Amino acid sequence: MLVRLWVHEVFRIFYDRLTDDSDRGWLFSLIQKLVKEEFKENFDGVFEHLAEGSKVVETDMRSLMFG
Repeated sequence: MLVRLWVHEVFRIFYDRLTDDSDRGWLFSLIQKLVKEEFKENFDGVFEHLAEGSKVVETDMRSLMFG
């Protein structure tokens, strides 16, 4: 799915280079917003396979890079 690929690349290129937790949180929120607005997809639905709970959280997304 294109959305997963896009989010993976954004995380790989930008997210993992950020050193401040507030910056990482901001980027995570921005990605959630963009997936909804630009791709017209539900972020939690696209990444439900990564969620350990009922909602995808920032730490769940680390599975994109580290398996």
